[in-house]
Amino acid sequence: MISTVPPRRALLLNEFPELLDYARTAVRLHPRPGTPSGRSSNVGGPMLWPTGEPWPTCTAEHTIEVERLVLLSDAEAAERHAQLNERFEAMLARIADHLPESRLAQLRETHEQNMVANPPTAHEIRMTTGGGIFTEPVVMAPVVQFFRRDAPELPFPDGTELLQILWCPGEHLGKLGPQPIARWRTAAELDTAEEVFPELNHVAWDFWRITPCEVHPEPLAEFPPICNAGPNNRRTELFGILPTDLEQRLRERDEAQTDENDHYFRLVEAPGWKLGGWDISTPEPDHLRTCPCGASMRPLLHVADGEALDHWAPNAEPDFPWGDPTQWRDQEPTGVSIGRNGLYWILACATDPAHELTTDVY
Repeated sequence: MISTVPPRRALLLNEFPELLDYARTAVRLHPRPGTPSGRSSNVGGPMLWPTGEPWPTCTAEHTIEVERLVLLSDAEAAERHAQLNERFEAMLARIADHLPESRLAQLRETHEQNMVANPPTAHEIRMTTGGGIFTEPVVMAPVVQFFRRDAPELPFPDGTELLQILWCPGEHLGKLGPQPIARWRTAAELDTAEEVFPELNHVAWDFWRITPCEVHPEPLAEFPPICNAGPNNRRTELFGILPTDLEQRLRERDEAQTDENDHYFRLVEAPGWKLGGWDISTPEPDHLRTCPCGASMRPLLHVADGEALDHWAPNAEPDFPWGDPTQWRDQEPTGVSIGRNGLYWILACATDPAHELTTDVY
């Protein structure tokens, strides 16, 4: 059975057994490139889609970078030509005392040949600028398909057997990262479903394109986020999910640790692609969201650019293709990276999974 939970976590729970009252199930997906079937759980692969239900597209406005050619006037081109000459003469003056005359003559000859090849006449300069709009509806990309049977511990809405997450891989004005939707399927919907793997018509960035992967689920427990700025940092506030005394003691414990891998958030939050669990620990609680209906938002999917094999190393299933922690390609099986730190969350309403999803990017 796959297991990556750091053994040192047991020491934390022995010291703070009250944390067990706040445990939530998460499922690490451990995606690995392959040819997944639409009848199995997978990442970025085909989906079992109900016959007659159109594959979704996104009709929001999608910004794109457009390429244009700018033609210089004769005067502008002549000025640019003169500036190139001036910069060359200035460079030559700086090095003249350090090179023999033969070498200087060679540099002059090469420069003159370049100037002849690029005369001071109007010419085109290629430029890239934003501001374009992709005019077609964008085909939604399959992200995760996960069957309840593969991790019965993970909470599913009553009567549903399959979770499907898709996202729009286009750039949305004023929003960060791909914009997602979710479908929760019943067994009856799947009776007449067929495998669908659509061709995408637009992907804003290559690193938003998912390498199809088979998954190897690992259910585990996660615990609530705390403010990880350290107990002596008074500019931050406690998150307030845990009792005040417990959160403060956990922060004081972190302050005393000399190994970063012993910090609270390193032990209680699983890295990599995962479903469910808790939010991420940060110095500020700004990322903790509430649904417009008033209910709290819970993590539905966490997407990461790496598997963190260095501090959540496998301690079971030695024959599984874990890869080499020192080789980054082994750490990023899906090829996806979103945000500056490569971390992307999809959050769902804790009361009604049909409510609109929200995202966080780090």
